[in-house]
Amino acid sequence: MKTTIRSILATAALAALLAGCAHSPGADRSAEEIARSRAEATRLASQGREAQQAGKLDRAVELYNRSLAAYDQIPGVRTNLGAALFAQGDVLNAADILKDEADIFPEASQQALTNLGIIYLDRGWAAEAFEYFDRALALAPNEPVALRGAIEASFRSSRTPEQTLDLIRRGLMVERDPRLLEDYRWKQSRLRTMIDDRPKYESPGSKPEAAR
Repeated sequence: MKTTIRSILATAALAALLAGCAHSPGADRSAEEIARSRAEATRLASQGREAQQAGKLDRAVELYNRSLAAYDQIPGVRTNLGAALFAQGDVLNAADILKDEADIFPEASQQALTNLGIIYLDRGWAAEAFEYFDRALALAPNEPVALRGAIEASFRSSRTPEQTLDLIRRGLMVERDPRLLEDYRWKQSRLRTMIDDRPKYESPGSKPEAAR
């Protein structure tokens, strides 16, 4: 059974809006001004998330941009904006905004990195996609969407069958979707066949037998 990337990966994930973890924008504004700006940005971003979940992508993008204009240091806003842009087909801007999120909030960018992996894999760049999924898994080792992406990217790229098998074993332990479990078993069987069918070479340091 072979599945497509669209059936293996969920749509780009939405991040929680972590207003309490926001970075400080500097000392040139009073604490009261910063608090007001942050509250307004959080309100706009929450409305954007509701619009995005309702499929109103244009409205969501507008609200996220207004949120960032009001206060641009709330983790998750750029992740959600990137997901909305990607859903609209604006791949380049989606990737750029997600990379900004990963740079600004490296410890809270698991979903942004996962979404970057989805974008790169969707464009056919498996090796680059794997790097993003791998970085996402470093932050959340058993997160299902990142693990799904890492397995598919590893299977499509030049990584060894043994490396991919290790990821599939992890997937078989955490995945709950029966379709994906079937896909993992198919991949596992194929990789084991590839390993078994490889030519058996002399062990390192051994001398070839003399011709007779």
